Amino acid sequence: MNEGHISPSFVAVAKAAKEHVEAAREFDAKGLRAVESATGIGALVATMHEFVESRVVLESACLAVQDMNNECDGEHKARVGNAGVIEALAVAMKRHTKSVKLQLLGCSILRNLTRSNDENKARAQDAGAVEAVVAAMRTHAMQAKVQEVACLALYNITDIHGKSQASVGNAGAVEAVVAAMRTHVTDAEVQLNAYLALSSITSEAENHTRAQNAGAIEATVAAMRERLDDKDLQLHGCALLRDMTSKTYENSASFLRLLTRDQYVAAIDAMLAAMRAYSDGDVHEAACLALSQLTCTSAVDHVERISQAVKAGAVETLVATLLTHAQKTQEAQEDACALIVSMTDNNEGTTARTVHAGAVEAVVALLCAQAGSEGLVQLESACKALTSMLTYLNANEVQAWAGSAGAIGALTAVLLAHKGSELVREHVCKLMYMITDGHAENLTRAFNVDAIEAVVIAMRADAEDSEMLEHACRALCSMTSLHPRGDGMSWMLPAPASLISLITSLQIRAGKAGAIEAVVAALSTLSGYPDVPALACLALDRMTHGNSANMARAGNVGAIEAIVEAVEMDPEDELLQECACRLLHDLLSFDSANQIRAEKADAIAFVVCAMVTHAGSEGLQHQACRVIHVLTSKHPRNKIRAGREGAVEAVVAALRGHTKVQVVQLHACAALRALTSGVAARNQRRAMKAHAFEAVIAAMRAHEGLWELQGEACRALRNMTQDRRPDKNAEQKSPTYVLRSLRQGDHLWARSNHAIEAVVAAMRTHKGLEEVQVRACAALCNLTARNVERHNTRAVNAGAIEAVVEAMRTHLPSEQVQERACGVLRNLTSSIAGNMDRAKDAGALEAVLMAMHGHAASCRVQTQTCVALRNLTAVNAVNTAHAGDAKGVEAVVAAQRRHPMSEGVQESACAALYFLTNGNALNKSRALKAGAKQCAEAALRTHRGHAKVVEEARDLLHLLSL
Repeated sequence: MNEGHISPSFVAVAKAAKEHVEAAREFDAKGLRAVESATGIGALVATMHEFVESRVVLESACLAVQDMNNECDGEHKARVGNAGVIEALAVAMKRHTKSVKLQLLGCSILRNLTRSNDENKARAQDAGAVEAVVAAMRTHAMQAKVQEVACLALYNITDIHGKSQASVGNAGAVEAVVAAMRTHVTDAEVQLNAYLALSSITSEAENHTRAQNAGAIEATVAAMRERLDDKDLQLHGCALLRDMTSKTYENSASFLRLLTRDQYVAAIDAMLAAMRAYSDGDVHEAACLALSQLTCTSAVDHVERISQAVKAGAVETLVATLLTHAQKTQEAQEDACALIVSMTDNNEGTTARTVHAGAVEAVVALLCAQAGSEGLVQLESACKALTSMLTYLNANEVQAWAGSAGAIGALTAVLLAHKGSELVREHVCKLMYMITDGHAENLTRAFNVDAIEAVVIAMRADAEDSEMLEHACRALCSMTSLHPRGDGMSWMLPAPASLISLITSLQIRAGKAGAIEAVVAALSTLSGYPDVPALACLALDRMTHGNSANMARAGNVGAIEAIVEAVEMDPEDELLQECACRLLHDLLSFDSANQIRAEKADAIAFVVCAMVTHAGSEGLQHQACRVIHVLTSKHPRNKIRAGREGAVEAVVAALRGHTKVQVVQLHACAALRALTSGVAARNQRRAMKAHAFEAVIAAMRAHEGLWELQGEACRALRNMTQDRRPDKNAEQKSPTYVLRSLRQGDHLWARSNHAIEAVVAAMRTHKGLEEVQVRACAALCNLTARNVERHNTRAVNAGAIEAVVEAMRTHLPSEQVQERACGVLRNLTSSIAGNMDRAKDAGALEAVLMAMHGHAASCRVQTQTCVALRNLTAVNAVNTAHAGDAKGVEAVVAAQRRHPMSEGVQESACAALYFLTNGNALNKSRALKAGAKQCAEAALRTHRGHAKVVEEARDLLHLLSL
């Protein structure tokens, strides 16, 4: 188009434009002169308001403001803020959004003015500065510098107690920061400032969700992967992930549930990579805390998250962290231990991996390094980690590693160094118990480092802390014994001599250290607390078992009284009652002073009450029967008191209620034997009324192979069948009393038939055990003593004669077997011809004569053998001749000569010689030749006041003189 043809309107427009440009230049020039001539911040603010339409002027003004604010102090920031700079900046930034320079300057000034100045932060938020900064970030998304400074400005502006976090989130700040992170993934400065901004903005719960929805976790992880070489970026990235998974907010649990699998897997990988790349404690601290949050139990899928962390190598990384920072008191130690606890909780597989990765050694190294430090939190966390590993894996394996790594020494040092820290003492005592429990090598280590002394010091330092005392009692239990087998029969198994020596040494150490006094004090002080009294009883039991000095020490410091008081306060606590009975048994065994104390404290009453209250507890019944046995064995008053308290009925109930439990049956029989022995005639009647006879027989049949039970059962049967007819003063008793006694006796003998078979079976089953044979023969003596033909015939049919003769042959050196066996033969062959023949066929004559020769010095054996020989030959010519041929006549005369002062020997010998010579000329000749006449005359002279001796001697002399 030619110039001559230009439209008048176009010319007018061009002219107007030119004038506008010139006017703008003049306006800008004027504004720039105003900026240049401004002498203070107020003039600059005024200029910014006046020339708000001029980008050039505003840029120049912002530069001037920035120059004034360089390295300004808090007072200056306040003056600048009061002058209205922040409001002016917000307007300028909103008016000129496309100016990179202006936006950059504005963000920079806002960053500086709001740093550590709450008033300016509030002004910025009220003036819309947040919206202006967000707009700048959106408009200049590709400008890394703008993003960097803008993020820092947002961090400073929003870091004010979360007052207006919702409005900040509504302005789109969260999304803008996340977008910057995604766009500038390799720019470390942008990422660092973005992390700071998000950590501030997301301090409000709703913004957490915004950040997650905007992809903040993914963006953080991406940057950490891209810039693994930047330690600061890794540190702040871990910190941001930690903050974003924090459990500070009410809806944090729901937030954790919202995380996708990809999100938490990526976050876990990134944090573990940062931990491996840098040994810096701050990085490890932030990463460990973030990992703790990500895998916490608030998340419904926390098990899967832990699994992913383990697969990613978290266990090995955490172990390395512990080893790296063992010598330093840092949060990284605490968090790493907490993570180990979380990952091993109820997870045997993860625990195994953790242990094999060296976690036990690492935690112990931490304990060793921090034993004397003030880092109580670290010590507590280390204790919890070790406890978790001991709980969820083969304890013996972990115990061995912990012991080898020096755990016991470290724990002892911790106890001694932290006498004033209750929580540490509690955890350490618990660990001491777990590490030494049943582990001989660790018990030796505990002995060598004075671990018992340390535990006692802890108990004294905190004598009213129930939880600490509970764990301390457990520790003392484990350090003074190896736990018995669960079936309660371990007392029958021999322990290695070296182990017995070690346990004895530990018990002695405990006694000297004051452990018994400390435990008794705990029992007395906390008798009403759950668990502590039972554990205190168990600890005392372990320390006193088999140790007479400690038994006496416990009695002297009031242990028995404390036990009785504790059980009376809580009769429903089954464990306490059982432990108390176990302890009482050990304290009373072989200690007469303690038995007296128990009698005064009325221990029998509580034991019987416990048996009745907890009739279904086999453990308690077992231990209670043991106590009753000890208390009543040698104490007539206790037998009577126990009978009145219902002990007989309680013991019989235990027999009937726990027929399959060997230890209950064994000790119930022993208790019943003690209760019915000696002067306890009423207890015998109580036992019969409670059907004790049948219960004992049932026990013998059910447990034929247990020789101890068979022996005790035979003794109980012997006592219950002791012939307690009305005494010598029966005529002074009422007729009703006499009749009742006789009826009870008849009823007893009517029920004895099955007992005989049970006793004979015991003799056959345990023919090689002298103790069983002695007790069985004693029982048979009483069971066959009434000389009732039908009963004795039943005994013979059961094989009693053969069993007795075999016992005599097998146990010829045993005086008791020979004496009691002859007593049985005496009963069974009295006036029953068939039994005499059977006895001869069984070899009874030979056995009796062997007993006479083998125990010539024993009055008791000679008496019983003479009586047995009398019965065997009384009306049996064959037996009489056989006895004579076997030198029986000479043996009887020899007994008379050897025991001239024994009425029993003289009486029975004269009777035996009478029947041996009556009707047998050869035996008569033998008797005269052996000096039987002279012996009979001597018996008359020596025992002229004993009617039976006189009678038998005169009869014999009369026969020999014919």
